[in-house]
Amino acid sequence: MGSSVSKAAIGATTDERAEPESKHLADLTRYINETNRSVKHLADVLFEKTGNGSWVVVFKALITVHHLMVYGNEANPDEISNDIIHAAFRLLFKDCLRLFAAYNEGILNLLDKYFDMKKSQCRESLDIYIKFLRRTNRLARFLKVAEEVGIQQNGIPYLAQVSGFK
Repeated sequence: MGSSVSKAAIGATTDERAEPESKHLADLTRYINETNRSVKHLADVLFEKTGNGSWVVVFKALITVHHLMVYGNEANPDEISNDIIHAAFRLLFKDCLRLFAAYNEGILNLLDKYFDMKKSQCRESLDIYIKFLRRTNRLARFLKVAEEVGIQQNGIPYLAQVSGFK
């Protein structure tokens, strides 16, 4: 357990000025998504990297943590049991809302231009719209967890899906 996880964490946080390699992020995500896996060792390695003298290594460690928060097991209210995890969850919550707002605006613009598009563009737009609906459903589940762990109701938006084109 320790050596392969350490190797992937170290590989994701090199001092090379490039984003963490996807193979390392995938290995780490796969590891934390397995059942009955402790992430303590992984957290220790990534925490150690945040104290590195190279800003590149520190940022890559933070990017890796963020990636694991986004793609790891689903943010379960029973597991958000301490202040550190709760604080990280709140940051992820804020990121999700900002991203959803930008994505939602893009979808509205896309739908507004739908009938002026070529047939091939319409097909692409429909694929994008379907992906948006799936992500909206996942966000709704995430927001339900946010509500259950005590994030104030006024901070949680009501998500109404666009049910069709204009």
